Amino acid sequence: MARRYVTLLLRLQTAQGQPLVPSALRVQLTMVGMPLMPVPRVVLHPLGPGRYTARVLFVMGGAWEAVVQVRAGRRQAALDLPFRVGA
Repeated sequence: MARRYVTLLLRLQTAQGQPLVPSALRVQLTMVGMPLMPVPRVVLHPLGPGRYTARVLFVMGGAWEAVVQVRAGRRQAALDLPFRVGA
């Protein structure tokens, strides 16, 4: 697979289904099984309350993982999301 841009969409909600607007939000990408692989930079852009997008350039297809870190007030959470890029 050649270089490929992928659009990431992220929606944050409270347990009650209300949009969550965090005080801090970060997405870190890693390629599964390739700890030395350069990681794409993720710059999140707000689309509305609790909704974000990022256009990310991947130089290699395969299995990837996104670690989403959220802080809202004194509460923090992190979520690991596996996904694939390419066929």
